[in-house]
Parts: sequence; C-alpha cells; structure tokens
Amino acid sequence: MFIDGNLLDGNYQRFDRIHPATNEVMTTFVEAGARGVDQAVFAARSAFDEGPWPRMRAQS
Repeated sequence: MFIDGNLLDGNYQRFDRIHPATNEVMTTFVEAGARGVDQAVFAARSAFDEGPWPRMRAQS
C-alpha cells in the first residue's frame, strides 16, 4: 500500500480478482484492514490540517 508518500511493507491480507469467464487470477489486491485504514485516515487528516488544503480558494 502507498500511504503518506510511503510504500508500506507488512503482512497485509491479499485477495485475488478472478476472471469470471476463465477463473484465472487477473490481479491481486492488498486488503488494508483496520491498521491500514487507520494509517490512511491519519495521513489524510494530517495532510489536511498541516497542508495547503484548508487555505486554498475554491476555483470557479
């Protein structure tokens, strides 16, 4: 997973996306789980609070 500018290593669960016609594995996804979601939410909140987002003007 890529969170807060970092590619995270770790023992995350994974799940396969199976092609419905061939039953072959098309790709594998990382399942964030509670730990990954907590990290992503914390990073997003920090980016909002400490970054330029709240001070930016809306563009029309």
